[in-house]
Amino acid sequence: MLDGIYKENQTLMMLDEPTFLERYILSSVRYESELHNHTVVHSDASVLPDDEVKALETRSNHIAQYGARPDNYEITYIMHNQQPWAKRSDKPCLVTYNPISEIDDEKVIERRWFQHIVHDVRHVAWLVPLFRFIQGKRRSWHCGAHTLINSQETAFVTGLAAARQIGADYPFEDPEARKMFNYYGRVMYGWRFRKARGSA
Repeated sequence: MLDGIYKENQTLMMLDEPTFLERYILSSVRYESELHNHTVVHSDASVLPDDEVKALETRSNHIAQYGARPDNYEITYIMHNQQPWAKRSDKPCLVTYNPISEIDDEKVIERRWFQHIVHDVRHVAWLVPLFRFIQGKRRSWHCGAHTLINSQETAFVTGLAAARQIGADYPFEDPEARKMFNYYGRVMYGWRFRKARGSA
C-alpha cells in the first residue's frame, strides 16, 4: 500500500492489525481544529493591494495579518511564481488560504475545507524521524507533508521517494535536484533509501 492520505487516522483504519509503532506514530499526527481550514482557488486580484502587487508580474505572495493571535492571517499564493503552467494565463491564478477578504464568486474556481497538520517542534523533532521505522513494513509506504516537513515541494518529494523505494526510476536529470532528493530520502528512510543515480 502506498499511503498518500492527508489524514493519518484514516490510514490507521486501513491497516489490518497495525503494529504498536504504526498505531503510535499514525495516531500521534495532530491537526488544527479551527483556523487554517479554508482555501479558495480563484482569479480575483482584488484581494491583492494595487499599490504593492501586480498579480501577473510579481514573484511574491501577499500576507494580511488580522486580529491579536499570530496565526490569524490570510495568505494569497500567487501561483505564477511557483507553477510554470500558470504563466500561460492572461488572468491571475490565486490560492487564498484562510480568507477574510471578499472574493468574487464568479471568479472562484474551487473551495476546499480541510484540517491542517500541526507542524510544531514535537512533530518535526519526534514523529518525523520515527516514520522511517514503519516505512515498507508489511508492504506499506507513507508519504506526504506529515512524513517530512510542511511544504508542497517536500510533500511531492516524499511521494517520489516512496515510489523510488518500490522500484520506480527517479525521473529528473538536474543534478542539484537529485542531490536534494537523495538528502530528503535519507532523512525519510535512513540507510535503506534507494538513492537516485546520475546518468553521467
